[in-house]
Amino acid sequence: MNRLPNRIRVNGIEYKVKVVKRLEDNDNSLWGISLYKKNTIKIRKGLTNQKQQQTLMHELTHVMFHEMGLDEQADDEKLVNQLGNAFYQLLADNPNLIKMGGINESND
Repeated sequence: MNRLPNRIRVNGIEYKVKVVKRLEDNDNSLWGISLYKKNTIKIRKGLTNQKQQQTLMHELTHVMFHEMGLDEQADDEKLVNQLGNAFYQLLADNPNLIKMGGINESND
C-alpha cells in the first residue's frame, strides 16, 4: 500500500499531512480538510489508497489556490474537485512525471 507523504511543500510553505481516524466539520463527515493557519492537511483513515491519494490531491488544490492568494478559487468546491481529480489522474497515468529530475533539461 502506498503511503501518503508526511510533509508537502506548496509555494515554499511546508504542510503536514496527517491521516486521522475521524474527520468532521459541522457534523458532516469529511474525506479531507485543509487547515491553512496550521499548515496541515488531514485525510480520513479507512479510505482506499486510491481515494486517500485522490483526496490529498483535492486538498492540495485548495492549498495551492490559497497560497497563491486566490481564496475565492480555493473556496470553489466544484473547481477544486475538477482540478484535483485532473491532477490525480495526470500523475496516476504518468508516473514518470514524479521521477523527472531536471525539468528544464533537454532530451534533444
